[in-house]
Amino acid sequence: MSVTITNETQYQAALTEAMRLGQENEAQHLERLLALGAAIDAYEVQQGHEPAQPTTLAGWLAVEMFRLRMRQKQFAKLIGVSESRLSEIMNGHRAPNLDFVKRLHTTLHVPGDRLLELV
Repeated sequence: MSVTITNETQYQAALTEAMRLGQENEAQHLERLLALGAAIDAYEVQQGHEPAQPTTLAGWLAVEMFRLRMRQKQFAKLIGVSESRLSEIMNGHRAPNLDFVKRLHTTLHVPGDRLLELV
């Protein structure tokens, strides 16, 4: 499923839909939510609003939650881990294990090489 945003009106509509889907937190909407997120990112880069890429897994998780417009509890449910486990990893109290990294890879389609850079 591909989404293309070419103007400000489409951008605002995509943001609104992504926010709504993120709040619903339904697995059936994940593909659409990821497509919207990618299109929003692409449009923002095209408009010159590209943020620096995070260099840590915790930073990447925070950016991804922001991009998907999700709270930590919603994001934990999406990737299939407990909220406390996600919190511990994001706060540096626990190292991510292979299962956690695999969940990011399979659920969010994060390339393995990118995950290895962050861990």
